[in-house]
Amino acid sequence: MRNADLSHSSLSHVDLGNADLREANLSNASFSNVNNMLKLGGANFSEANLTNASFGTDKISLSNVDLSSANLQGADLRYAEITETTILTNANLSGAKFYTNTNMPIGHLQKKFGFTYDPANPPQMASTR
Repeated sequence: MRNADLSHSSLSHVDLGNADLREANLSNASFSNVNNMLKLGGANFSEANLTNASFGTDKISLSNVDLSSANLQGADLRYAEITETTILTNANLSGAKFYTNTNMPIGHLQKKFGFTYDPANPPQMASTR
């Protein structure tokens, strides 16, 4: 599925674990984890376009998911569970919304995960989902 165009797609009840979605267009895609039926573990989204993608209203694990150099600008990641094994190196998180249960400032998270963002449009951290 490398280079696939899945823009504006609604993705739920699918197993994308270990899927090769490098350079895929997933802009405005909606990921939903209803009944824990969405599997993303091991998926490779490196260099994918996930601009304004929404990661649902049920917790979605991004454990072992490669988002390196992906464009996540404006993405809603509040329900995405970013773990120690989530790869965000050089991912663009400008204007993205995400939840963290830590009190780490954005600079510490950026240093830890290696993502980038436009200082004029930083990621927006939510203290609640």
